[in-house]
Amino acid sequence: MRYKGVPCATGIGVKAHNCTAHCERVLDHRMRGIRSRFVQVDEIWTYCDIKGKRLRQEHHPVAVADQYVFVVMDAKTNLISSFLVGKRNAANCYYFMQDLWERVVGRVQLTTDGFRPYINAVEDSFDSNVDYPMLAKTYQHTAERETR
Repeated sequence: MRYKGVPCATGIGVKAHNCTAHCERVLDHRMRGIRSRFVQVDEIWTYCDIKGKRLRQEHHPVAVADQYVFVVMDAKTNLISSFLVGKRNAANCYYFMQDLWERVVGRVQLTTDGFRPYINAVEDSFDSNVDYPMLAKTYQHTAERETR
């Protein structure tokens, strides 16, 4: 974790890092054995330091630019049982689905968007112990938007 303009070596930076690490350990320990019947997975786009279209050769492409917050939420209780921050790729989909599988108990209905790597990640993680619909989002251009 980093605050803009606050070096990690300062007291504030160290305390923020320690707090983050503690929260991560508590959530990882307590968020087990979850009985969710309907869960939804989605990603939230963000960026770190620089947007992807401005990325240059001197930047480290894994640590900066476009990042996604993968989130899984229980459709009934809105409990967020797992999240992951990283690139939107097959490896992170796999790690994310493995983490979810380790947290839930019983058969779940898992809904994702149409991102293709989810198909293999869900199959590899849950085997046949999942009902897996993929939600196809369609966007429609309307004339109302043009008049604004």
